[in-house]
Formats: sequence, structure tokens, C-alpha cells
Amino acid sequence: MIPAMLRRLLPSAALRPLRRLAACRSGNAAILMGLGMPMLIGGAGLGVDTAQWYLWKRELQFAVDQAAIAGAYAKAADEAGTGYIDRAQQEYEANVSVVAGFDTVPVVSLADYDGGTANSIRVTASATQTLPFSSFLTGAATTVAVEARAIYEPGTTYRPCLMALDPHAADAMLFNGNVTVVATCGVGALSDHESSVTKLGGSGVVDVTFVVTKGNIDDQHNHFDTEEVIVHSDDLADPYDELTPPTNATPRTLTCPASNNKYTADETVTIRAEYSYFKGKNKNSLTPYAYSDPKPTTTTNTVTTGKTFNSQPANSQSTAKPTYAPVPGSGNDGVWESETLTTTTSYANIVAPGSGPAAALPGTYTSFTISCDTILSSGVYVLDGVGATLKMAGQHRISGTGVMIVLKNGAGLQISGGSEIDLTAMSEDQLIAAGVPSADVAGMLGMLIFEDPDSPGATGNQLTGNSTQILNGVVYLPNSDLKIAGTPRGTSQCMVLASLTLQIAGTTDLTTLCPANVTPNAAIGEVRDVVRLVR
Repeated sequence: MIPAMLRRLLPSAALRPLRRLAACRSGNAAILMGLGMPMLIGGAGLGVDTAQWYLWKRELQFAVDQAAIAGAYAKAADEAGTGYIDRAQQEYEANVSVVAGFDTVPVVSLADYDGGTANSIRVTASATQTLPFSSFLTGAATTVAVEARAIYEPGTTYRPCLMALDPHAADAMLFNGNVTVVATCGVGALSDHESSVTKLGGSGVVDVTFVVTKGNIDDQHNHFDTEEVIVHSDDLADPYDELTPPTNATPRTLTCPASNNKYTADETVTIRAEYSYFKGKNKNSLTPYAYSDPKPTTTTNTVTTGKTFNSQPANSQSTAKPTYAPVPGSGNDGVWESETLTTTTSYANIVAPGSGPAAALPGTYTSFTISCDTILSSGVYVLDGVGATLKMAGQHRISGTGVMIVLKNGAGLQISGGSEIDLTAMSEDQLIAAGVPSADVAGMLGMLIFEDPDSPGATGNQLTGNSTQILNGVVYLPNSDLKIAGTPRGTSQCMVLASLTLQIAGTTDLTTLCPANVTPNAAIGEVRDVVRLVR
């Protein structure tokens, strides 16, 4: 619209172009575009910068996530060490590329999580960079910061001293009645049944530190409420499954000796060698000398079991006359070494004249009923057949050190009444001497009673009564059930009971399965290190 003043001043010919210009609408788009261009350019600049920020954020977050996980694994493997810091930083550096050069060194630290103390690895990092548009508006560089946290739980190896090996049985491990079981080495069951480990009755004391099973636990009276409980664990296996028992084909017969007039005893001879030093030209002109490289005092023991004597043996000690010998290379006015030997002889398990104990030798037996005190010499005893079941039911005693009893073709184990048993498994050297392959020695170490995996198993296996039962080693019955209703224990090494099913009943008292600070050798399974990203 043309103003009234212009219409009065200008001629009509001059007004016509102005009227056409006032009516024209063709420049609106250009005006609007000009007005909107700053917003368009600003939005594009902001979009480019935002994309950069997201790229930094994504890469930084991935890098600290991986760093936290790696650090947690390192911490789980070595709880006391600080190598987790280096491991986390290495993993961080391996996962940055875009922000490399303007990011910070990641900060790795221990942090509390979910009520725990220092039970997680925390990693923080940031990247700072000046971008064209955002810096134009703010006058400063942009910083992107990230954080990640991963918890770690070290894995545990389970080495129980009570094991049930049946893969599917209900009540495979059964605590029945007023039993006392204080087994700090724990219990384990391979059964996948929902009642693989069962405690019946509210009485008794069960303190087993941990219970691990492929199945579940039936514990209506909360006997396991303070134990570590691991159920539905698929990573469990028979630790002795791959072992083959040694053999000894020499035929033997177990008989009790007739009455005799000799004493028998276990004799221990200890020889102590002590050394002192002198200086002089010969033995007649020696004076004490503080030699710089003296020999240490040594002690050797020789044990003979079941040795016979015409009269009752008595402990004794004697010291031999010292011997002198020049130390090589010490010259004319040289150094002399004096050796003094002291011999101490002691006796145990002295038996007066009478029937005396039976002296059993390693080999294969088709009958093994203990009807008198019996001493087993070191070696492998193969009990072959149902008739060769190890039976003890009277006031008799069986003892032996360095032995292994192999049960074959249905032979079993039946110890009851007031009988006494004191057996210790073979040492590493004894296993090798018995023909155990070197690759199997470590797994066989401690094996005391070994049921051949090819045996059909035996019925009625039991350790019952008020007998004194010292079983220093592993009782392994992979094809047979075992009932415990006595007081078996380990004294010098762990007593491990591993059978197809294991029933602990009556007034059983299992309080010393392992000596202090000793654990069984074989592991039934393990829980792997657990690492989880939580932030």
C-alpha cells in the first residue's frame, strides 16, 4: 500500500511502478530463507558436534567397560595383588582409537558395591576437545566423561571329605537321626535329584562348612542354614573316575598264628649323627675349631613292624665312640671332622607270648576275615570275590602303614562291633614301587581302600559299632553303598569317604575327618571366577 503523502506529491505516472511493487509477492521466500538461515546453519553445526560427542561417548564407554571387566578378572585371580590396575589400563588402551590423543589416562580403583567392601573394580575416563560450533557458542572445549564398574567373585575349589557318587539317586547323601558331623572339609553329592542331600530329624549337629551338589537339598530343620550351599552345580565330577587300581597277583592266605613263646613288637631305630670340628696336625693334637662349612645334624628312622623277640624288648639308647677324619684340602695343620652317632631304639605295640598277631603280606586274597590281631606289611592287598570281603566283628585289631586295599569282583567292607582299625595309605614312593604309573601317582596319593571300577559292587558295606577306626586315606567305593554308624577319623591325613551313596546314621560322631590345617587332595569340582558388569 502506497502512503497518502506520496500519492499527493507524485504524479500518477510515477505511482504506477510503486503500485506494482507493493502488490508483488515473489520475494517472500527469499526473506524467509534469509531469516531462517542462522537457525539452519546453527542446527547443522550442533548436529555435527553432537554426533562427535556421541562417538566419543560410545567409544569411551566401551573402553572403560572392557577395562573394568578385565580388571575384575585379574583381581579375582589374585586378590592380594595390584596387577588389576595394569590389566585394566591395557584393556582400555586396546579399545580407543577415535579419542586417542585427547583422552585422559583411565583411573582404576576398588569400590564398594551392594553392601560389600572393595568388591568391585571402578574405571573412569574422559576426553576433551574443541569443536568449531560448540566452542563458538560457549568459548570452551567440550568434555565427555564415562564410568564403568564390574564386580568380581573369586572361584572356589571344593574338596569334600564326604562324597556320594550316584548320578541320580534320591538321598544319595543321607544324614539320618542324631548324628554329629563336624566336617570342615565339606560334603558333596553328584546326584541331580531334588533330594540328593537329605537331613532327616531335627536332632544332631551338622557343621560341614559347605554342601555342593548337582541336585538340591532336603533340609526341613535348617541344619545347613550356616553352610555355604551350592545347588544345581553342573561342574561336578568323580575325582577318582579315571584311576585304575594297581594289582598284586601273588596268592596269599590270611591265618592266625598258633601259640608261641616269643614277644612281637614294632621296632623304631633312630640314628642321630652330629658333627664337630677340630684343628691340628694329627688326632693327638686337636683343638676345637669353628669350621665355616659344618655338616648339619641328621636323623634317620628305620621302622620294622611285627619283629619277634625271645624276651620282652625295652627302649634303649647308645652313643658310639666319635670318629675323626681330616677335611680334604685343609693342609698340614688341617681341619678334622668328628662324627658322633647316637642310636635310639624304641618299641610299640608289644605283644606278650601267646597267639600273637597275624602278619599279613601283600598279594591276592580270596578270604579276608579278621579273627585275630593282624598287622599288614606295606603294599597292595587285592581282595578278590564276595568271600574276600574285609570283615571285622570282634575285639580284634588290624593295623598297617603304607597299604592299599583293592576290592574286586564283589568284595566289600564290613567293620562292626568293638574292632579296631588303624590303616594309613601309601606314600608317593610306595605307589611308584607298587607299579602305579607316574601320571596317576598324584591322583592316587592317599588312596587307602579302592573298589575296582569293574567290580559289580558289594552289599552291606558298613563302618559301625563303637570301634576305634583310624583310616588315614580315601575309602573309594564307586559301585557300592556305605553306611556309617561309628566314629571313623583321620589322624595323619584326611579320611575321605566316597561311595555310590553314603548314609550317616545312628549316633555317628564324625568330628576329626581331617587333621588341623589339612584338606583332601582331590577336588569334586569348582566354581569359576564370577565377573559381572554392574554399571
